[in-house]
Amino acid sequence: MEQGDRRMMRSRALALLLGATLALTGCTSDKDKAGEPMDSTLTIDQAVDHYNAFSDAVIDRLGAEFGTRPWETAADSGGRAYCGEGDSGLEAVLPRRRFEGTYPIEQRDAVRDLVIAVGKENGFRDPELVVERPDYLKIVAEDEVGARYTFAMSVNTILSTSTGCHAAG
Repeated sequence: MEQGDRRMMRSRALALLLGATLALTGCTSDKDKAGEPMDSTLTIDQAVDHYNAFSDAVIDRLGAEFGTRPWETAADSGGRAYCGEGDSGLEAVLPRRRFEGTYPIEQRDAVRDLVIAVGKENGFRDPELVVERPDYLKIVAEDEVGARYTFAMSVNTILSTSTGCHAAG
């Protein structure tokens, strides 16, 4: 088996694993756990557009402040799963954004503050988790409908976003 074939099989296996994980876990917001209705202000497609725009804003603002980086969208990430009462809604995990490398350590605090500020401008609450070590930064925040972003930098830098539970369409 050639290396390209192995990579393709590995990518497919990862995509299936992600899909199975999402299907088994369903929505993870506190709203759904409490049995309250899903967010009905946006359909899942509108929510995907909204949270993709948030991810774009984070990357654009980081680029404007700290210089452009070669962000890529991971082709083997992302997916959708049923959620809400009676599986009547959908939650999407958007394709992960990443670049190889990270920001200089002396910029880390400013990067952290900017990511949190863009999150707040886009409806996210104060982060529920901030992990800071000399070689690592991780920020996790959620909004009122259960959407979540994770920004992490260590050897590489990633931005992951999920939508929370929304009407199927």
